[in-house]
Amino acid sequence: MARRGSAGAVRRYAELDGLRAVAVLLVFLFHAGAFLAPSHTWLRAFASTGWNGVYLFFVLSGFLVGGLALAEVDRTGTIDVRRFWVRRLLRTWPLYYVLLAVNVVRVTVDGVHIEPSIWFFLTFTQNLFPQNFFVPTWSLAVEEQFYLLLPLVLLGAIRARNRSVATLVVAVGLLGPWIVRAAAPMSTQLWAVGDSLVVGIAIAAVRRHRPTLFASVVAYPNALFLLGAVAVYAPMSLPDGPARDLWLYPGQAWGFGCIVTAALSGRLAVRGILTAQPAYLLAVISYSVYLTHTDVLFWVGRVAARAADAPAAQSVLVIGGGLVAAAAVGTVFYYLVEAPGMWLRDRLCPRA
Repeated sequence: MARRGSAGAVRRYAELDGLRAVAVLLVFLFHAGAFLAPSHTWLRAFASTGWNGVYLFFVLSGFLVGGLALAEVDRTGTIDVRRFWVRRLLRTWPLYYVLLAVNVVRVTVDGVHIEPSIWFFLTFTQNLFPQNFFVPTWSLAVEEQFYLLLPLVLLGAIRARNRSVATLVVAVGLLGPWIVRAAAPMSTQLWAVGDSLVVGIAIAAVRRHRPTLFASVVAYPNALFLLGAVAVYAPMSLPDGPARDLWLYPGQAWGFGCIVTAALSGRLAVRGILTAQPAYLLAVISYSVYLTHTDVLFWVGRVAARAADAPAAQSVLVIGGGLVAAAAVGTVFYYLVEAPGMWLRDRLCPRA
C-alpha cells in the first residue's frame, strides 16, 4: 500500500498518489471544457464536473498534512509550530511566487487589470474576493490559511488537555461550512470549504488513534468507494436550488473522504490503476501542473481552434495535446523550482 524511499523519507501512499493524479486530471478537464468542440456536448458536460477535483485535493491535504502534525504530537507531546510553518511554506512558496511573477509580467504586457489587487495574491488572501487572474490559486490560498491555523489549533487543544475542545473544533469545522454555504453556495473562503480539509484530518486521527474502528470502516473498501462516488456525483444531478446547494459541497467532502479511506485499505478493485507508474509520475508533478495548466490550455486551445471544422480533432488536440503539454511544462517547473525548494527546505529545516 505504501512506498518508502531512503531512510527518514516520508512515507508515500501509492493509492493516494493515484488519487492526487485523478484530482489534477479532473481540474484539467474542467478547464479544458472551454476549448472543446462545441458539438461535443456530452464531453463538455462531463468536463464541467471536474471542478470537484479541488475538493479531492483538500481531503488529501487534510489527511497527509494533518497526519504529519498528529504524528508529531503523538511522538513529542507537542508541535513545533515554527518548524511546521517553515517546512510547509518552503514546499509551496517557491513555485507559487515564481509563477506569480511570470503571470504578473504577462498580464502587464497584455494591459490586463488584476482583480483583486496584487497585494492579495502576495498574502494568499485572493480567495476572499472574485478573481480574474491566476484563478486556480484560490484553492492554494485556502490551503495556506489551513497551514497557518492547523498547528495553532492543535497546540491550543494540547494545552487545554480536554478532548471536548478537539471535538468542538472538529464539529465546527464540519458543520460551519455547511451553514455558510447555505447562504453563499459558491464561496471560496476557508470557512466555506474547510470541511473537506477537516474530513481529511479526521480520517488521519481515526486511523492513528482508533485503529479498530478504522479497520471496521474499511472492511468493505469497494462498497465504501462506491458510496463515496455516489455522495460526490449524485447531488450534481439535482436541479439548481436550495436542495442541490445543501448537499452538493458536503457531498464532495464526505464522498471524497470515503474514497480516500477506501484507498487506504490497499484492497480496492481499482488499486492497479491508482498505483500505476503514470499515475505516480503525474502525482509527483501535480502541484506544478495545477498552477500552470490553465495557461498551457489557453495556448493549446488557440492551436486546436484552427481545427474547428473537425470537432474530433479539436477535442483530441485539447485533451491529448493539452495534457502532454501540461505534463511537460509541469515537469520543467518541478525540476527547476519545486525540487530545489524541497532540497532547501530539508537543509534549512530537517524533519524532526
